[in-house]
Amino acid sequence: MAPDLVISAITAPPTAAEREKIDVSWTVTNQGEEAAVGKGRYSWESPGWLDAVYLSDNTIWDYSDRQLGEIWRSAETPLAPGASYTETRNFTLPERTGAGPWYLLFVTDRDKHQVETNDTNNVKAVRIDITVPDVIVDRVTAPLTAQLGQTIPVSWTVKNQGSVQAAADWYDAIYLSNDATLDEKDTNFYSWGTGDKTPLAAGGEYITAVPAVL
Repeated sequence: MAPDLVISAITAPPTAAEREKIDVSWTVTNQGEEAAVGKGRYSWESPGWLDAVYLSDNTIWDYSDRQLGEIWRSAETPLAPGASYTETRNFTLPERTGAGPWYLLFVTDRDKHQVETNDTNNVKAVRIDITVPDVIVDRVTAPLTAQLGQTIPVSWTVKNQGSVQAAADWYDAIYLSNDATLDEKDTNFYSWGTGDKTPLAAGGEYITAVPAVL
């Protein structure tokens, strides 16, 4: 006979945006027949175990997943048979995650500080759909003809056609090219930081007008 720690309940939002702060909670229950005491990671540390929360592209936890936070559980020990505790935390989702279905993985006794009857039931996954902005160049105004060395008026409109705000800063740039495809052969002759334009709300836009020298 031994303890058996499981994630018995989770509360988390079904959708969120990159870099958004989300509130989550999870409940750990000892469904075994003995109290869970754990052991310290160091000789001077109180006995316990580690809970952690990850963001993953699948339901299987490993160390390649993005950790959102971890908590050393010592105040809850010993955890009697049938007893449980609930933790509520606020985590910030990482940027450059990418849109689509992801999973929040809740892990208890991550590093096996507690001997259990079953070590395969310490992870519980819940799906979260992450949304991202969609920033586009919507409209451009420029002369149809010009000469090298000439100063020409150029303006463009940038729009966030996504469903969530674009919070990160970026650069707008103008390139001179002999075709309609941007690549390393093109010449960049103007770049601007957009820190004064962000965050750009969903559906929001801004117009930039500059005199450009070819």
